[in-house]
Amino acid sequence: MVRLQNRRSYGFTLVELLVVVSIIALLIAILLPSLQGARDNAKRVKCSVNVRSIVQAGLTYAADDRQEWGIPMSQGDADYPESYRSPYGYGGKSGSGATGFATSSFFSGAQPHFQGATHRPLNRIMYPKATFFKPSSAFDPWDRDFNTELPVYSCPGDKGFPGMHMKGWAQRPSVTSYDYFGTAYAANTYMVSGLGANLPVKSNSPYQRSLSRVPNPGNTIIYMENAGRYAAYANNSELDQTDGFWPYEYGTFTANGWHKKEFRFNVGFCDGSARNIKLTDEDHDD
Repeated sequence: MVRLQNRRSYGFTLVELLVVVSIIALLIAILLPSLQGARDNAKRVKCSVNVRSIVQAGLTYAADDRQEWGIPMSQGDADYPESYRSPYGYGGKSGSGATGFATSSFFSGAQPHFQGATHRPLNRIMYPKATFFKPSSAFDPWDRDFNTELPVYSCPGDKGFPGMHMKGWAQRPSVTSYDYFGTAYAANTYMVSGLGANLPVKSNSPYQRSLSRVPNPGNTIIYMENAGRYAAYANNSELDQTDGFWPYEYGTFTANGWHKKEFRFNVGFCDGSARNIKLTDEDHDD
């Protein structure tokens, strides 16, 4: 006599599926902040490596330079030494600037600005085998140079206007610093006087100064995240400037770095080191 045996299906029941889905959702909720934190930390590390690489290139340049300048001048800086352009002429590509076009931007290689990749001296150290765009005439467009990839000057946290900076950039907030200026990092080029003041441009920073004459090089910034260039103005009412290139008033803004930390930036120092610091006009903490 043949007996039929009951066979249990081995598929999942609806309750079991709901339990599995709930467990997976719980694990994702637990792990997602950790994964996001790991990604953010990787971006900060990459940015710090970029800053240190630029600083080391500046020291290499200074070692061969008769004047020992760790911040080299582009051709455009020498001809037009305005302080708002000089932080970017050291290295990078043509930037699109306020105009949105590499050919007409203040930060491009076009005449008379001369800030294309071929004009920025540290590029020859950072990318010694690269062939940079050189126009055959004054009318050649600089779009090709704008599209040059120079990753050491691009920060993975650079997503556009950081909340305070030049007026022109504020009007194009979705454009990265790398595309606007040609680099995500600024040189410390604070100067006394400027073009048209009938006075020589004198530096109160490492700009136009021999590195051997920089006091306390381990605490003197030479290159930094461009997002923090104006951080020192945030708490200084004497530096109010409500028009021109930096239209902000004392106490009305917060300086955010590329990595979403208020007043914290990756910076490099004249001794070749780099670290993330809190930067305001009052003090800075490691």
